[in-house]
Amino acid sequence: MEGDKKSTNLIEIRKKDAQPSKSANPTKRGYILRKDEAQKIWFQKTLSSRQEVLVECMAGEIYRYLIGPSQPKIRTAGLNVILSESVNYRSFREILGGEKKHPEYRNYARDYKNTFILDANIDGFVRVLFSSIFLEENDLSDQNYGLTIVSPPDTTPERYGEFIKIDHGQSLNSMRINDKSFITKPFYATAEIKRYEPEPGAVSAVDGVDSRADKKERHTIWFTRRKYNITPVFLDRILDDFLHGYINERYIWAMEFQPSALPLYDGRLLSFFRDIPESERFEKFEKAKLKAIAKIVFTKDDLYSGIGSLASHQDPAYAQKRTQILSKVLANKESLFAAIRTNLDFCYYCHLHQQEIIDDINSSYQRMIHSRKGEESDRYYEALVRIGQPHDAARLREIASVGQYFTGEIRNDITVAIQQIRDIIATHNWKIRGAGGHEIKITEKQRKVLPENAYEMARSLIRYRFSPEMRTNRTIGELAWLSHVADSKRSVWRSTETEQGYGSIRGKLESLSQRTPAIRFIRDQYGQPNSEPFLDYFKLAQQFKAAMSRSVQPMFH
Repeated sequence: MEGDKKSTNLIEIRKKDAQPSKSANPTKRGYILRKDEAQKIWFQKTLSSRQEVLVECMAGEIYRYLIGPSQPKIRTAGLNVILSESVNYRSFREILGGEKKHPEYRNYARDYKNTFILDANIDGFVRVLFSSIFLEENDLSDQNYGLTIVSPPDTTPERYGEFIKIDHGQSLNSMRINDKSFITKPFYATAEIKRYEPEPGAVSAVDGVDSRADKKERHTIWFTRRKYNITPVFLDRILDDFLHGYINERYIWAMEFQPSALPLYDGRLLSFFRDIPESERFEKFEKAKLKAIAKIVFTKDDLYSGIGSLASHQDPAYAQKRTQILSKVLANKESLFAAIRTNLDFCYYCHLHQQEIIDDINSSYQRMIHSRKGEESDRYYEALVRIGQPHDAARLREIASVGQYFTGEIRNDITVAIQQIRDIIATHNWKIRGAGGHEIKITEKQRKVLPENAYEMARSLIRYRFSPEMRTNRTIGELAWLSHVADSKRSVWRSTETEQGYGSIRGKLESLSQRTPAIRFIRDQYGQPNSEPFLDYFKLAQQFKAAMSRSVQPMFH
């Protein structure tokens, strides 16, 4: 068990002094002596299987790499026993419900909220969120994430630091499901969904915190099996839908990525963000999302494998299961990359922030191979230093090279075209035959009934309005796709006025594509058989760049 913490150093604290635990596994709390003979508090937990031990340790250390230096270290202390470093933090649950048992917590709420919404902590919150999505976390409840407490003990009010996540035992949940027998598997397949509906609740006028009770906190979604399929449309819209308060029972039912507990199910969080101007709120979260995902997908496989392999003890009995878990982690990384590389704004983000992505990955890499005092890590240094640069340079360069075409005048032309199409949809006299059409609120003062594809265009433009900087390229691609769909589904039942509206939109896109080869290429791809709304630009990169490098006539009809 080379590299393990010595369980003999654990001094059990008397039960009445131990922190309460709702863990289903036997848990102890005590001290372990460090090299400098200082005492550090750790928690010891006995788990029921090798897989649980490995998931807790391997996922926990990958979370530490992805999220930040305050994440607790996790080690093994013998077969089926893990140790988790104690971290002084205040969970989200304690702030929104803890005052029932601890009235003084209400005094912490304003400072907690103000720290929560700092730019760096929006980044931290989104890192916690998307690292958990990447690693199929099934229990990111309000008790299992929060802010570190950085003020001295017994200081009032408390001061808070960065985001952390604890308790990783339900990560890689699809493996947990598959590990169960036929008889017990349905329990996981129909596990309860923990949620707080986002309808208006008891929001405090003093601190702006929604302290609504456990209304519909636990709700079972029947007749469905848990899925962890990350799709392009999920990544494209999940934060936007969360901030708009759209996520309710029906929404969760339809999601393909469907864990048991997720902050996006918690409508109470929306009260934290209401003081951020609407013009900033969506942009901040979209930028944080692309930053978090870039770190995940551009980290080398070798680094994930190295952290995962060394996170737990090296007993041969664990070798096969360790390999299975590493394969699952790397497969999830590829699934996430396959979904995000369809996002042209991600490509553009990577072009603009290529060095920042590299620096972010390298900073976390250095943190893993060194101790908190800057010494070489006994566990990681020797093995991980051999991998050289920790980022996947070729993959990052390929994605960034697609994004580089959407700058300067091209980006200005796209912005103008989006505005012109928005004007067409808002002012055109659409005529709907029969009972078709959908009503939509285009502006604060205007509602219209639109045919299906125009309605979807309007929804795309509304998403653009809330986050124009981070949605420019996605929006023009989506409008081009919907224009193609409208053109390919012409019908004798379509009114002349509706056909004229679509014709005007096609004309704007044709004019733009003649000035902008990148848009011409996108339009051409949508004309291919079996084309999809989300193009895979990583696979199309060479074709895309070849099309950009030559002057040709429009390739679409």
